[in-house]
Order: sequence, then structure tokens, then C-alpha cells
Amino acid sequence: MIRIFVPGQPVAKGRPRFTKAGHCFTPKKTSDYEGKMALFGSQAMTGKPPLESPLHVDLLIILPIPSSWSRRKKSEALGCRLLPAGRKDLDNFVKTLDGLNGIVWKDDGQICSLNARKVYGEIPGLHIVIQEMDSCQAAG
Repeated sequence: MIRIFVPGQPVAKGRPRFTKAGHCFTPKKTSDYEGKMALFGSQAMTGKPPLESPLHVDLLIILPIPSSWSRRKKSEALGCRLLPAGRKDLDNFVKTLDGLNGIVWKDDGQICSLNARKVYGEIPGLHIVIQEMDSCQAAG
């Protein structure tokens, strides 16, 4: 089992951008965040080679509570009675897992099972837990 925590405001993967000449590029904010993920992923691997087996990934996205919210609303958010159901799509946070390709796993195509959720919290960040699966786990 590999545990990774990427501290700070989680960044959802941005849409690809195009130059006037038609070349495609990843937005800087996205590539910087994927680089940060790669750094923390590399530290978690402690020199081990990337995993090659089927994988299960648990992803917990902890978003900061807006400072403008009332004390009551902040309390509801911390108690998970108020969830971040707007704006940033969950699937775009999942796409940032590309930053761990070649470091934690050979390719994110190895992820056969995924559990992802987003919540509010006092310490924003991305918690990632990776477990190798055998064929029996993958089938059932």
C-alpha cells in the first residue's frame, strides 16, 4: 500500500489550450500541480520502481473552506453536512493522477478500481492511497 499526501489547494486538470498556430498545450497551473504530485509520489516510492500490476486507488480531495462563510456554514462543511457540489468537477481532479505516471505506476491505465470524493477541510490537500490488486480482486 502506498500513501501520498499532496498538501495545499488541490488543482483540477485544466482543459488543453491551443496557440494561434494550432499547437496544443497543458495550462501552466495544471502542469505545475502535476509536477508537485510527481514530487510527493516520488518521495512515497522511496526509490522503488513504478508498479506494474492492476491497481485500486482511493482519492480524497480536501478543498479549503471559503473564509467568507459564517461560523455555522463552516461547521456544516467540517461535519460533511455541506459538500462541494459545485464548480470543480470531480473527474477533473481524477485526471491529475496523470502526474504519477512513470513514478508510482507505469501508466494510469493500470487503475482498475477507483474511489474518489471531494470534501471541505481545514487542511486542504489531496490524499491518495494505492493498492495492488490480484486478478480475483479485479473480478469481484
